[in-house]
Amino acid sequence: MSAENPLLPRGEELRKALRWLWEQGEITGKTIEQASRQYNLSPLEEDFLIRKFLQKKEPQD
Repeated sequence: MSAENPLLPRGEELRKALRWLWEQGEITGKTIEQASRQYNLSPLEEDFLIRKFLQKKEPQD
């Protein structure tokens, strides 16, 4: 259960934030920041979104 809201399962806010980000059309640093505030994400969850969507992927050898 989430520490912020014991009625929501752990990770539910992150799933809601991901759904919201996809609806925005373009995922940017600004939209990730908005989602973090809107869905009360932890710094670790926000960092996950940044790494997943904004950092360039390393080429595969």
